[in-house]
Amino acid sequence: MDMARRTLLGIGAGGLVFLTAPSVWAATSGPRYLGVRRLGDGRSAPFRFAACVADANGRILRQVDLPARGHGFAVRPDGKTAVALARRPGTFAAAFAIDGDGPARVFHAPAGRHFQGHAVFEPTGRHLFATENDFDNARGCIGVYDAADGFKRVAELPSHGVGCHELVLMPDGQTAAVANGGILTHPDSGRAKLNLGTMRPNLAYVDLRSGNLQDTIGYPDHRRHKLSIRHLAAFDDGRVVFACQDQGPTFDGLPLVGLHRPGSGRIADLQAPEATTLGLNGYCGSVAVDRGGVLAAVSAPRGNRVLFWNTQTGDLSGSLAIADGCGLAPGPAKGSFVLTSGMGAFLIGGPTLPTPAAPADGAPWDNHLLAVPDRHA
Repeated sequence: MDMARRTLLGIGAGGLVFLTAPSVWAATSGPRYLGVRRLGDGRSAPFRFAACVADANGRILRQVDLPARGHGFAVRPDGKTAVALARRPGTFAAAFAIDGDGPARVFHAPAGRHFQGHAVFEPTGRHLFATENDFDNARGCIGVYDAADGFKRVAELPSHGVGCHELVLMPDGQTAAVANGGILTHPDSGRAKLNLGTMRPNLAYVDLRSGNLQDTIGYPDHRRHKLSIRHLAAFDDGRVVFACQDQGPTFDGLPLVGLHRPGSGRIADLQAPEATTLGLNGYCGSVAVDRGGVLAAVSAPRGNRVLFWNTQTGDLSGSLAIADGCGLAPGPAKGSFVLTSGMGAFLIGGPTLPTPAAPADGAPWDNHLLAVPDRHA
């Protein structure tokens, strides 16, 4: 993701969206959003990274320093505590009070493991489940951390694949859908991809009580084995939408977004016109579903675009151009999404021309955004 700070956001479906600039906006009740931002100019001092809480207007409500670059978040069901996870191959996680003012409590993955950037809480809020890389044994795993005991690591579950990345809690509250991207990495090699010739990504459904595999699916043919399943979101009816990053030698217009219902035995491709798909440059970033349970949004930061699908019909509902846009979360209303970019933009949009929300102070937003439940709901 290009984190260069700029002011011009991009062009929407009907014209210029807006220019980012520092501003003061009235506080609002309603959903809040978690994202990582990069601070400083990198010249007079090294870049710093912070976990930020923003309201639906983009006003920063809380900022918590992180030890290094973060990636994704998990929020306890009561909406009071969040955990920021390190970007792969980082080993730190930072828990903090969303409405508090103290520093984060930092904890670490054990020796022989590193975090893969994402985690979820179970419905009780007691345990945190984080994707990890068991790099010496070339497998993915899910570390279990006890939030009532200082986030002590108390168990480990298999991810049933290699290169697990994002996981989401399914509507039953006891199963996680896990994106096993299929890519083998080792911290001795940094972020190098070590098995592109043999990678086999899959989408796995893991029982968080036992670690048993409930269902799994992947692409059947060799060329599609190069589509690394990385990010996903779940609908309330049990369907999962996921997005891929193409590791093939050329980007030949394969659909990068799929829809799966556990037990169906098939992946439904969410199609876009060939020129649109080619323009994504083989790379999707974040995935989100709207509060109405119909629309799915997928960001493509290397293609500077966000796409929206009606998942009931499978039709592409629209797209918008947003320079280096990657962060996505459900917006305050049905059919809306909050989008952030590496150029400092924060806006509310959907399949039609987005409605500008308040920009933050212009600091670049990193890859992902997570909605926190409305404290008044």
